[in-house]
Amino acid sequence: MIEFALNFAKKASLQEVHLYTNELMTENIRYYLGFEFVEVERRLEDGYKRVYFAADLRRIDLIGANLTKSIFVTQAQINVAKGDTSTKLPS
Repeated sequence: MIEFALNFAKKASLQEVHLYTNELMTENIRYYLGFEFVEVERRLEDGYKRVYFAADLRRIDLIGANLTKSIFVTQAQINVAKGDTSTKLPS
C-alpha cells in the first residue's frame, strides 16, 4: 500500500507525502524508513505518542555534487535524489 501511495503521489506530481504511526509500532517505523520516508517529528497527541514521517518526492538534482563533508545526509534523501558517477557521497 505504501508503494502504491508513493507511486500515485509521484504520478500526480505531488512534492511530499506525510504519514504518522504510534511510537509503539516499531515494525511500522522501520518499514517506513525503508522507503523514501524520513522521521520529521515525535509528539504526544490526543494521548498517543505519534511519530510523523515525510517523503520528499522532488528528486533534488545532485549531479556532480560533492557531499563528502556533509554532516547529516540520510539514505532516504540519497534514494530520492538524482545523481551520477561524478556525485560524491559521504563515506
